[in-house]
Amino acid sequence: MTKKRIEKCSSSLHQHFFLGHVRHMHCSLPSNHQKLQLEHDKLQSDYEKVKREEREKEVKLKDLLSKFDRREQARQDLKVSRLFLFICITAALRRMFGQWKRYFK
Repeated sequence: MTKKRIEKCSSSLHQHFFLGHVRHMHCSLPSNHQKLQLEHDKLQSDYEKVKREEREKEVKLKDLLSKFDRREQARQDLKVSRLFLFICITAALRRMFGQWKRYFK
């Protein structure tokens, strides 16, 4: 074989393999795009799930804070009620003691 013919065969082989590689890449682009699209959709759904869970936790936290505030208010009201009851009982006992004192004089 002559040198020119070898170069021509080499060039055509190179073009054949290069074009085959390009065709393969061109054919694999849709499947790669589909894979990326599926991965994107999965990440998007995971993001939405995390976002939804975060909202649920916020609602639960607000509910717990509201319950805690009501509990604290009830505790304060109970303290006031106990103090008022103590004052009423003390005053009643003083009156009763004063009346007994008169009877026993």
